[in-house]
Amino acid sequence: MRAKKISLLIECPRCKRRLAINSKVCRTRKGSGCGLSLDKKTRQNTHYYIAYRLEKKFIWERFANREDAEAWRNERSGQFVKGTLKTIEDLQPKPQVATFGELADLFLGQAFNKSKKSYDTICLRVNSFREVFGPRDVGSIKNSEVRNYLAKRSGEVAPSTLDQEVSYAKTVIRQAMVDKKLPIDALDIFNGIKKTLKKKADGTRENAKNLILTNEEIRTLYQNINVRSRLPFVLLTLTGMREAEVLQLQWSGVNWEKGLIELKPESTKECRSKQIPLPAEVLPVLEGLYRGVDGKVFEVSKDGFIGDFRRACGLSGIKYGRKGGATAHTLRHTFVTRSLFMPQIYRRMLTGHSSSEMDESYSHPGVEDLRGAMESANKNVIFLPLPSK
Repeated sequence: MRAKKISLLIECPRCKRRLAINSKVCRTRKGSGCGLSLDKKTRQNTHYYIAYRLEKKFIWERFANREDAEAWRNERSGQFVKGTLKTIEDLQPKPQVATFGELADLFLGQAFNKSKKSYDTICLRVNSFREVFGPRDVGSIKNSEVRNYLAKRSGEVAPSTLDQEVSYAKTVIRQAMVDKKLPIDALDIFNGIKKTLKKKADGTRENAKNLILTNEEIRTLYQNINVRSRLPFVLLTLTGMREAEVLQLQWSGVNWEKGLIELKPESTKECRSKQIPLPAEVLPVLEGLYRGVDGKVFEVSKDGFIGDFRRACGLSGIKYGRKGGATAHTLRHTFVTRSLFMPQIYRRMLTGHSSSEMDESYSHPGVEDLRGAMESANKNVIFLPLPSK
């Protein structure tokens, strides 16, 4: 069977006219067209088509780049020759075309994403990638272009921010692949791209907060911190809860009968409910504050607490700040390190860490910790008298 004629066309990115593949400017034989020059740069941001007749109908198939269009034209020609393409029902699915901007809108519009506490951050990271690649079909984005994007942005934002932008861009594309909106190889544009936030020789991240506080430093901070922030400070120290979980705690989240703090999914970073046993030292103090009315437990705001903590560090002779100093989040790191001998499943239930890798990044055991762990593991091992020479 003779192959049918299949035309290869280019679309004008300005007026959307379909033109002969070798056209230099947007102008048809009849003289219509916008006159846009179809140079090398313009062709990178446009679509290509193959066109043919099937069952007395004209079929148009759109592609993100010329290579895909030519490959699919050859595929269609082979189908005509083999006789496997006679009716419209015989048409095999072609790779779908979607811009990153369209996929980002779908992703950010999903209810399961909007419900996340980190939704604002997700929007920021996705939109940063969208500013450069939004109008582009995902299939037309080249690996080298992503690398150039990373090289340019590396001087503008922190490595962790850049890694998040790439991670969320991959998530947008991966979700589209799961929803059958993109071919299964759409993530190839990220092949070989490594994280910009490097790990040190000891395996920790460059921005990892490894500082932990001693018991003496904790007691000194407690004495020097503003009275309004003392109880939140104690909860952060003894429970390992996050600042937002403590400072936004509602009286309705305190279960007096069971002695628990019960956090709903919308109140946690991981969007999962948590139950935190109330320390014996804190429970009677909370009972003394409770007036039988729902609302926030603590009146101090996040900015107010951070300010109080910073001043307490100054009074205690402890360096404050993210770069080698202590922050309120250091109390969480300290709690995780103190709870090293606790079964990991319990520790992760209390802290909300979703992976063992995250749990390990918060743990900073010293030599004595390791020695204690070894002694604890071996305390029930009984040896016969060791043989002499």
